[in-house]
Amino acid sequence: MAKKMIFLMSEEGVSEGALQVVQHSIIEVLKIASSENKLFNRVQVVNWGYWCSPRHLLGNLPRPFMSMDWYLNIAREKGTDRINTDKLYRILNPNPKPEYVKIPHFDHFKVVVLKSEIVHPFNPSLKAYGTGRSGLGACITTKGFTDNNISDVLDLKTIAMHEVGHMFGLIPRSRSTAVEESSGLHCTNRCIMRQGKLTVMTSDRIRYGEFCPDCKYILRAAFRALN
Repeated sequence: MAKKMIFLMSEEGVSEGALQVVQHSIIEVLKIASSENKLFNRVQVVNWGYWCSPRHLLGNLPRPFMSMDWYLNIAREKGTDRINTDKLYRILNPNPKPEYVKIPHFDHFKVVVLKSEIVHPFNPSLKAYGTGRSGLGACITTKGFTDNNISDVLDLKTIAMHEVGHMFGLIPRSRSTAVEESSGLHCTNRCIMRQGKLTVMTSDRIRYGEFCPDCKYILRAAFRALN
């Protein structure tokens, strides 16, 4: 069976430390989701970081599909430094790096780490730490976080695991208990898939664990169903 790929990419200026936190967060979710080693080995995380093709410029302009800069420029809200992640998912989806990797459509996930602000998908006036789309990918912003602040590092891990949870299908529309519609579907248990104050969610994650039993059950079922 072919491996499912998770391509980890970043905006220029994202620190290596932040990128590593997100990569470790993805691996943590994979370990929780896979109750058997053979399931864990079904998914491979590939860290591309900030990338561009040697031929990514045409004069002074970025060539389409040949750099992270081109994708982010397309997804950037006009006249701002904010990234519209819905637009970014759409243009990244077919194949984020077609010059080098030949993969079928929808046969991969993509996780993008940004230094720019993210447009809140439900209320543009609110701050968004990240977004996640089931079966597609996740975006996390490091804006306001620093590598040398342990609280920031722990909070960034909480955000990354939350958005990767969404990427793997949490919370499904079929769920009828311990769920609320709050900027998308979220858990209401003590769980990183709930909505709430970030510092409290991080404290609870460390003390009680990442996912509640309901979310863990759904996450593992979704992982077993990966083709």
